[in-house]
Amino acid sequence: MPANTQEAFIRRVQRALQRTAGHLPQATVLESRPSAATDRALAAVRNRNRDQRLILLDQLIAAGKPIHLTVVGLPNAATVAEAIARLVREKDPEWGGGKQVAAWRHPLIDRLDLPQRLASDDIPVIVEHAEPPGTHAQAASNFHDPVAQAFVGITSADFCVAESGTLVLKTRPGQSRRVSLLPLIHVAVITLDQVLASFTELYACLCRDPVHRAEGITTCMTFISGPSRTADIEAVMVHGAHGPKEVWLYVIT
Repeated sequence: MPANTQEAFIRRVQRALQRTAGHLPQATVLESRPSAATDRALAAVRNRNRDQRLILLDQLIAAGKPIHLTVVGLPNAATVAEAIARLVREKDPEWGGGKQVAAWRHPLIDRLDLPQRLASDDIPVIVEHAEPPGTHAQAASNFHDPVAQAFVGITSADFCVAESGTLVLKTRPGQSRRVSLLPLIHVAVITLDQVLASFTELYACLCRDPVHRAEGITTCMTFISGPSRTADIEAVMVHGAHGPKEVWLYVIT
């Protein structure tokens, strides 16, 4: 969300609560003043070489295991596309019926050409469209049912934090939360340079990198650390109680 939009929103809340600006902190989400520690973290991300990034990938794979996040590193988009197509063929919908896949409209996902790869298996891939302003709400409504019927949802992500195995996804037109939340299986695809060491580095990228700072956190930024889990019933651990039962992350190395 751009800074001016954030401020306008917070001011509306203040007026509704009949509070003055002095009762609340400055109406910004990301820091605006330079910080030496934040700048060092951003420099560490920018200066990290390939060998160091591969070490981070190993850390991410290890962090994913105890939280049931399956991380797979593959050399290029073609091998990732084939791996996803194989996963879709081998897995079955939870409630039976035909197979259907929902996917983000995203340059990295578009490169996989999944509709063509799965056409011979008669498995439709429904791609979310980035509609122009003013039509997005209706487009989102029209896209809801196909996603709800899909058993695999395919997204990219903005970052993945290696220390905790956490995917970070911003919501944008054509890249809605429902694709990562409604299907039985969530598949995410990122590149090696999107893997960060820590949340400190994530914060540095969000508040100091010019591209991410200009965009802000959009209308929503989601953190996903493997499939949801709960032990509310008889202390028995259940995965996927509030979302996908499986989360797969493919990293193009």
